[in-house]
Amino acid sequence: MSNINTSITVNHQSTGSSASNSTSVASFSTSASIESKQLTTTPVVLAPSFFKIPKSFFVRNLSGDDILLSFDDDTTYPISVKELESTFVSLDTSDNPTKSETSVIVAEADTEGDQAGLYFDLTDQSGFPVRVWLNTGPVNQVSTITTRADSSSDLDGTYFTLEGNSGTWAIWNDVGNTGTSEPSHGEDNSVEVTDIVADDTASSVAAATYSSLINDSAFFADFSIEYTVGEDSITITDKFTGGRAVIADGVGAEATSYTLATPTNGHSSSSEPSEPVTTPAGSGRLLPVSTVVNATAIENAVAIASALDEDDQFSCPVPTTATLTVTDLYIGTRTIITDGNTTWTLSRSVAGTDLPVVYAKSKGVTQAQLFAIPN
Repeated sequence: MSNINTSITVNHQSTGSSASNSTSVASFSTSASIESKQLTTTPVVLAPSFFKIPKSFFVRNLSGDDILLSFDDDTTYPISVKELESTFVSLDTSDNPTKSETSVIVAEADTEGDQAGLYFDLTDQSGFPVRVWLNTGPVNQVSTITTRADSSSDLDGTYFTLEGNSGTWAIWNDVGNTGTSEPSHGEDNSVEVTDIVADDTASSVAAATYSSLINDSAFFADFSIEYTVGEDSITITDKFTGGRAVIADGVGAEATSYTLATPTNGHSSSSEPSEPVTTPAGSGRLLPVSTVVNATAIENAVAIASALDEDDQFSCPVPTTATLTVTDLYIGTRTIITDGNTTWTLSRSVAGTDLPVVYAKSKGVTQAQLFAIPN
């Protein structure tokens, strides 16, 4: 949005009279325009080339025959502008107010990526749909293990499971490295922990588990592992993004009774939705919104507002709540905002209207000057 400051002075040579006026117009364009046009008896639509939607015209007859102006689709011409005279034409009046399409969007929070790839459709000045979709970034899954102390080798033969890029993993304990049989866990891969001894403390159990994991090359290819000496907790981060099964304890008597948690769920990159179906094909477009897994409703709203406001077709102030308002930068009728698959609350608050069309022609041949103020 910019302010265009305009000063106009009109001189009538035959009478020596003059008039001047100054005005300031808030506009989505950056400047007004002045153009010279040669008019003939063939009507033309007054439309400046520098911007798409005019708000008003100042028309001056520089030389030649009378200029005739029409507001009803080239039917009648009630205004005549003689040589060296001028007229001011406003397209936005109290009788015919022009409006931009305005829509209201109430965003919702993401829960573990459930909003990824969802979309809704707006329409831009071209008349074709703009598919606004949530491009949620990929996430590496993070798991934590808080071990417990062994009591008389009761950790022997126990296990817990997690999933990585190479499939599922079972981490199982052979207390004292006595040749305990591997439990029937059914996972794709396994790591045997052999350095735990009977009645080890929780921190010793954690150290032994970390040592076995860090020294297993296949496991280390899937995960990065963090451990602080003397602590009883280990953090395991997936080296690859994507959805994974959460870390889980073994079954029944083979459960470790460790405290296992997944503070961050893995997530793949969002799948881009299909382009809007239009005629001609390919006329619609996709507008991605950069957001994240577990974004709050307000964070999603801010991300959407940023993407729309950076687009050259829309204005969308940064919201302070989950509700945002998007306004078309150009006057004109639009298809109402349409949900794709978000199930959010979407509504039209102001219906766009079309500007009246102004036709101009000459009674013969005229050199005209057109000063156009944008909307």
